[in-house]
Amino acid sequence: KCGTRFTFAPIGNTKPPVRQTQAESQETIPVGLPLRDLKKLGRFEVKNRLGAGAFGEVFRAHDPQLDRDVALKLPHAAVLRNPNVAKRFLIEARANARLTHPNIVPVFDAGRDSGHHYIASAFIEGKTLDDALEDAFGFRETARIVMKLAGALAYAHEQGIIHRDIKPANLMVTRDRVVKLLDMGLA
Repeated sequence: KCGTRFTFAPIGNTKPPVRQTQAESQETIPVGLPLRDLKKLGRFEVKNRLGAGAFGEVFRAHDPQLDRDVALKLPHAAVLRNPNVAKRFLIEARANARLTHPNIVPVFDAGRDSGHHYIASAFIEGKTLDDALEDAFGFRETARIVMKLAGALAYAHEQGIIHRDIKPANLMVTRDRVVKLLDMGLA
C-alpha cells in the first residue's frame, strides 16, 4: 500500500537490492479526488460506500442512463501508481464481462474518469456468505450453495478464467438464498 518498489538482483549477485519510493518513480498515474469525496464518476451517481479491502473500495451507485443501481469497484490510488496494476484492473473487467452465468455477478461497464479507474457491476441485494454464515444453513441448503458455486467456477474455467480467491467474503447470498460469485480481481 505504501507504494515502495523493491528490485532484487538475481541469486548469486552480491549487490544489495535497490529500493525505489513512489517519489522517485516516474511511472505514476495521476489520481483524482479522495474516494470519500466522490459524488459522481462517469455517468454514475455515487450513493454510499459498501466496503473496502487491500486493493480498493466498493460503492453503491446509481446509473441514471439505465435507471439501476450498480456496485462500483475502485482501486486505491496507491495501487494504481503502478501502470501494470492499472492494466491488470482493466483485464479483470474484460475477463469478468465475458462471463454470463446466473451465479456470477455480471460486469456492466469499466473505465476511467476524474483520475479513477472503475468497474461497474450488478448491485446484489443481500449479504456476503461470510455474514450469512451467522444464519443457520441446513445440510441441503449448504449442498445446494456449494453445487451452484461449483457450477459457476466450472463455467468460468471453461471460459479460461480461474478465480484464485474463493472465500465467503467473495460470495453474495441474495434474500432468495441465491449465491453469486464476485470479485474476480485475482482471476
